[in-house]
Amino acid sequence: PQRALMLHTRALERAQATGRGELVGQIRATRGRLLSTLGRREEGTKEMEASRAEFEEISKRALAVIAKANLLGRLEVMALREGLAAPETAQRFFEALSALLEQPPQATTFDALVDAILALPAESARAKVASWPVLTVLPFLARPDRFMFLKPEISLECAERMRFDLQYSTDLDWIPYESLLELSDFLLEKLRPYGAQDFIDVQS
Repeated sequence: PQRALMLHTRALERAQATGRGELVGQIRATRGRLLSTLGRREEGTKEMEASRAEFEEISKRALAVIAKANLLGRLEVMALREGLAAPETAQRFFEALSALLEQPPQATTFDALVDAILALPAESARAKVASWPVLTVLPFLARPDRFMFLKPEISLECAERMRFDLQYSTDLDWIPYESLLELSDFLLEKLRPYGAQDFIDVQS
């Protein structure tokens, strides 16, 4: 545990230096558990509190970005805000999101994000956090060169016009999202001569 604590301390310093808030929160949580294991319970508690504060700040920034983009409906934003209010599930969500963004789209990291979003609580009976728009908005805004936003009505209409089988399902599943990425890649190549650079241009 002592060596692990030292390694996580160094990792924390690197994450803070690079501004990786989601990593800072994750590393602080791990350091908190290690400190408690080593009998330094007061320090461990403070580190866990700092971890929760870090994820609360990340949640606020993410919601602000989503609000500015104006891609989600009012109830969808409400659902996500309620879901991210729980520190433990918010941490799992942002860790899964970070893992997804760090590499090209693939089923394993996508499914992990689906599981994380399914675990987010939504207190309002009208709000639904586990939806395609809520699932795909942050990957799209963070890495529009890799990830596309799925708004069922618009995406299905586009696929129908292109005579493309989106394999759509209301269930959050990798197969329809992979199909959407294939369609988006095709459209991006068609639009590049007109100045399109990423999926934001395709979505627009």
